[in-house]
Amino acid sequence: MSKKILFRVDAGGEIGLGHYYRSISLAKRLRESNYDITFIFKDSIFWNKILEKNFPFPSFKIDDSTKIYSELDVPKIESFDILYVDGFIKYNPDTIQKIKSLGLKVAFYQNLTDSRFLSDIFITPSIHQSNEFFKGFNPSTQLFQGLKYFTFNEELFKLKEKQPIKEIKNIAITSGGSDPKNVLLSWFEILNDKRFDEFQFTLFYGNDYLHKDSIGNYKKENISWKKFDHLQILQNDFLVSAFGVSTYEFLALK
Repeated sequence: MSKKILFRVDAGGEIGLGHYYRSISLAKRLRESNYDITFIFKDSIFWNKILEKNFPFPSFKIDDSTKIYSELDVPKIESFDILYVDGFIKYNPDTIQKIKSLGLKVAFYQNLTDSRFLSDIFITPSIHQSNEFFKGFNPSTQLFQGLKYFTFNEELFKLKEKQPIKEIKNIAITSGGSDPKNVLLSWFEILNDKRFDEFQFTLFYGNDYLHKDSIGNYKKENISWKKFDHLQILQNDFLVSAFGVSTYEFLALK
């Protein structure tokens, strides 16, 4: 009998998109191994757009206006084996205990909030957490840390590693899916200086970039704006990755 996994994955707006893209990639691989996958998520414009494109898994939306709806309201939640949460989501301990009492294991992927101590399985690909970060876990919690636990956007499997280059002329800059603090604009202001005129810069904005309407106001001959695309970024000689899951992805592509 196949195991059933409930994926909690919020995405869009200030949350960003990395949680979604790596989770959908993992979910598809698990389905190939005969797991049943269902998604639950907080309502967002991004998720609504995804659902319009025939999302390939059963899904449930959390009504964030009431802040009452949770995983516990998923029909037949007791039939699931695992709750898998990707993201910085803080839980009420009572909610997690109720979920566990229904027979589900709770797995957190890079949930860096204090709720991490409530998990049965804790996974983080980050390598910069100190020993203090891991103090407080129940001895029975399974801990997995390291780059080998990184979950990749499925687009990466179509790409080849970057070959070494001898001269840097074209520079790409990216800052995550939504870039709430508009780091890309800060980069534009830094680069809008004659010292950098010998280079060509491309500012790659994410699919959910919150400041897209302002792009046309910032133009310079050696600076262009493009929608995030792994393949196009790889055509550059150098990458500045200011934030996001994409940092790990391009490290893997060298």
